[in-house]
Amino acid sequence: MRKLLFMLVLAITSLLFSANEIMHISKVYSDGTPKEVIIYTQVSNDLKSNNPFQIIEKINYDTKGNYIRPKLTGDALIAQSWIVGEWSIGSSSTLSVKFNRDASYGLYRNGVLDEDESGMYYFEQENDQVVMRIKEIDVEEVGKVKINFNDRNEFTIEFPDGRIDTLSRLK
Repeated sequence: MRKLLFMLVLAITSLLFSANEIMHISKVYSDGTPKEVIIYTQVSNDLKSNNPFQIIEKINYDTKGNYIRPKLTGDALIAQSWIVGEWSIGSSSTLSVKFNRDASYGLYRNGVLDEDESGMYYFEQENDQVVMRIKEIDVEEVGKVKINFNDRNEFTIEFPDGRIDTLSRLK
């Protein structure tokens, strides 16, 4: 039994140190459910040097194992309050999107809701950049776009492929 346990620990350790990112469950609830996970990246190959790891992210979970989003601050908090409402996309008068207070959104084509292009959204602050995460209905993937507010009535969305759309508030 000890040999099996030793081999398992050795295999896990070798997998962790061979990856660029290392996950560490730093806190657990009394039932064993993870409370906090810390993700590190290895910045030095010499593990005996000072600070060979750098913290990338800390992730927290509630007692049921659900992800707890960090509280928004700064530009992300402002963006969350400003985005609620209806917005026209680009210079097109046929496309618009409506962001609701319950973190849902809907895309409208000629005033008709396109349910395939609707879903949920939430904001995150990554360094000095405001990021909006989007999850469409019936799609498992969560998309990530950068968002920049010019003022309360106009903002731009930069997609991962480099495309940039400007949205203007509908009056």
